[in-house]
Amino acid sequence: MIIEPFPWQIGGKFLNQFRQQRLKLPAQTRAEYLQRLRKTTIIQGFSPAIIPHPHDWPANIQTVGFWRLPPDETWQMPTELEQFLAAGPTPIYIGFGSMTGANPDAFSQLLLKAVAHSGQRAIIQAGWAGLGQIELPKTVFRIGAAPHEMLFRHVKVAMHHGGAGTTCASLAAGLPTVIVPHLGDQLRWGQRIERLGLGPKAIPRNKLTAENLAWAIAQAANTPRMQQKAQAMAKTLQAEQGISRAVELIEQRIHISAK
Repeated sequence: MIIEPFPWQIGGKFLNQFRQQRLKLPAQTRAEYLQRLRKTTIIQGFSPAIIPHPHDWPANIQTVGFWRLPPDETWQMPTELEQFLAAGPTPIYIGFGSMTGANPDAFSQLLLKAVAHSGQRAIIQAGWAGLGQIELPKTVFRIGAAPHEMLFRHVKVAMHHGGAGTTCASLAAGLPTVIVPHLGDQLRWGQRIERLGLGPKAIPRNKLTAENLAWAIAQAANTPRMQQKAQAMAKTLQAEQGISRAVELIEQRIHISAK
């Protein structure tokens, strides 16, 4: 595989230091490392319904489904949020998690303009970027930390950066999803969402405008076919047993190693 040598190039020196100094094992060569890697059980914690598992991959690589924890039923919705939800139509969700920017106030202004143009109400989750710390219209509510699994029960569209965890949460909730990727695997999740009809075409952060974001939000909120596909995908993801399957594979590996 193309990326196999990269971890060795980055961390091979430190791996051998750990083996020799802490584990009292001999150093490995690059060839020995790759040989062992190809025998190691690799468990991928995402859904094959979103990114299909290639049929020609070796048996030591398994795609088991997203690793989803039970929802935090103890979470108490803030009274102000309850009042906001009761005051109008179901809102959309906007959040960018750990993705930050140089000017959160300017980015918040862009988001507010897009929400207004789309004709929707919105819940903005502040995240590390500190979004929504400006004067907000009555159609937008700012919230701090809150479990996605619970919050997503009260929105009709999720718009986020496309991190694997947030993508899993929005799709498992049956929400059409608008992705604004910033880097890395977020681009891939955005491509798959569009390809599967679970949301509009992703808009990279550096190409984001209030106008194209408003269009994407409106598409996700007002396209029945997209909503139907999102709900069907939610049933598929909810039926997956990603954690249980991962534990089963690990236990199998431990049993084989113990022989």
